[in-house]
Amino acid sequence: MASSSAVILRIRRRIHDAIFDDSQDLPHYANEVYDDALSRGLMRVNLLLNRDYTVATLPTKVEYLVELRSTIEMCHIRGGEGASGDVSDTPDLTLQTLTLPKGFTQSSSQVSYEGARFWRNLAETLEKEFQDIVDDVQQAIDPTVGAVHVGVIQRLSNRSRRAMSYHYDRPISPPDIASSVSGSSVTITWDPVLTEFLGSYVVERSTDSFVSITGVYTTSDNQVKTYTDLNVANGNYKYRLKVINTNDIASYSPEATVVVQ
Repeated sequence: MASSSAVILRIRRRIHDAIFDDSQDLPHYANEVYDDALSRGLMRVNLLLNRDYTVATLPTKVEYLVELRSTIEMCHIRGGEGASGDVSDTPDLTLQTLTLPKGFTQSSSQVSYEGARFWRNLAETLEKEFQDIVDDVQQAIDPTVGAVHVGVIQRLSNRSRRAMSYHYDRPISPPDIASSVSGSSVTITWDPVLTEFLGSYVVERSTDSFVSITGVYTTSDNQVKTYTDLNVANGNYKYRLKVINTNDIASYSPEATVVVQ
């Protein structure tokens, strides 16, 4: 969970305000300005994601998205005021000395950021980063269970050998599984799913027909075809193989019942 002060501190550092100290007598923005930028940034993200987050309930990835959006808001503020000279557009830099021919030297402690143009350019850079990650964030926070996530997958055309995109929104047909017990170990085997659309296998175990589920093994290697569950306590168990495709759509093998004693 985030706090407003933590997010604002990161925004201040992005726009050079937090690196100033009072002895430099450079203007600082009041906290109210940052609160306003954060509020607008959060509102924009909520509208985009169709959510109703507060700062305190932001997931981590969305928190970074709000930080970017709020920093863009501050860039527009700095750009507008920097053009009038009300705000310094040059961060404090260490003194740098350049040695010139014939023994001359030139010292400089600041590099011009060209005022409003710098903040406009920074806003554009952050906007690009924002747009680059927004789709990933939307997918990462989607809580819908059982929804079909249509993703674009690349494959080679058999005719031209060029990469082509198409949609794959169907579950993979799961293989049957076989089980065997040796002492306190249960081995589950299956025929491998040899397809480019396999996301992962998950071996699941249950004592109550999968009302409650324990995932005992996960792999993304489609060549894997066996797993041994070690140190299983005595009792009756059911096992199944969960097959997840590259769009996060799951299918399940028939169950296998075993007795450990």
